[in-house]
Amino acid sequence: MVSLDEAKNAAVDCAPFLGAEKVEVLKGWNRASADDVLAGFDHPRWDKSAMDGFGFRAADTAGASPASPIRLRLTATLTAGGVASADIGPGEAVRIMTGAVIPPGTDAVAPLEEAHAENGFVFIQYPAQAGQYIRKAGDEVGAGSRILDRGEEIRATHIESLTLMGRTHVEVGRRPLVAIFSTGDEVVEPEDHRTAEGALGHGQFYCSINYYMAALVMEAGGVPLRMGIAEDSLKSTSERVLACANADAVIITGGTGKGDKDLVAPAMAEAGVELVFKNVDMWPGTYSAFGLLGRNLVFNIPGNPSAAHICYELFVRPALRRMAGYRDLGPRFQRVTLGAGIRVKAREGLPNFVRGRVVFGASDGRLFAMPWKSEDLPPSRMNAFVVVPAGIGEVRKGESADVLLFSPPQQDDPPG
Repeated sequence: MVSLDEAKNAAVDCAPFLGAEKVEVLKGWNRASADDVLAGFDHPRWDKSAMDGFGFRAADTAGASPASPIRLRLTATLTAGGVASADIGPGEAVRIMTGAVIPPGTDAVAPLEEAHAENGFVFIQYPAQAGQYIRKAGDEVGAGSRILDRGEEIRATHIESLTLMGRTHVEVGRRPLVAIFSTGDEVVEPEDHRTAEGALGHGQFYCSINYYMAALVMEAGGVPLRMGIAEDSLKSTSERVLACANADAVIITGGTGKGDKDLVAPAMAEAGVELVFKNVDMWPGTYSAFGLLGRNLVFNIPGNPSAAHICYELFVRPALRRMAGYRDLGPRFQRVTLGAGIRVKAREGLPNFVRGRVVFGASDGRLFAMPWKSEDLPPSRMNAFVVVPAGIGEVRKGESADVLLFSPPQQDDPPG
């Protein structure tokens, strides 16, 4: 049995970076930058007005007051994209719009509400400071400044900066192709529902876990390849493993236990998978396994959606993100207050991961975590796993606990 850290590190260490590809900049959103990207020039390229108003020499307004405004002669009107025909001299001013280039000789702008124009002159009521209401060249982006780090997740703000530099394409890490299949005679593909009565036999249920894992793979920057359901037989399972050999990684759900039909481990061996670890210090998900089929990663995690999800977050997702070139692999835990007590079976050496929901307290904005209860909320409202440390059977309301958030906290009334 390996620790959680050992499981994650083993999977990440075996995960090769899959290389880079160039994509259109919008298609780079949410993917990992494969390069360090620096700004090629200043933005703005020139000093520009930050307001609609009047541009002039600040020194010309010394001593201005509402009772004794300074009068400056208007020589031009400048709009964004326009070019001044002459420098601004002493005693002169220009009508200037937001975004217009500051003409030579001008070092201050007064907004419209602080000045008054009449008969070809502008009257300035307050002394101006040099540089006021002027966006200097390079204020937003300086030439040579860093826009993206290698491995950084590309967000909308990065895309704005990239296109500001005239870039239409970006180098990103290649997405891993992840084959996913489930095992078990008790599960049925949802798309097999073809009649009004449904396709479910006694004791069967639809295989949602296949879709669940596919969605999680997409969240991690991978491309899911659903490979259906393998029958509960050694031959069927090993053949399905081999059918996934062209994928970069394989996720097999189900068959991790010790029952008569839990045949994934021997099927992986028969298919030629070299076992890296089997059994992890955690609950649920203890009987998970990981191995290699050549260079391809093969994960066997539980068929129960909750157990599969926590395994995925702790050691599958980090490996997939490593393959896609992300710098931040996760998982990231944070400390919050419990809004309700949690009782579990104390397990020596095995931390418990409890499905839960993290919310913002309405009055103070603090984060609270509550265990999920089916009678209160559907599973779709869960957004976290609450960690109950190994050997502990109860944590009380008001105590602190670590949580692994997998979607943003929700606004809610504070716990009573």
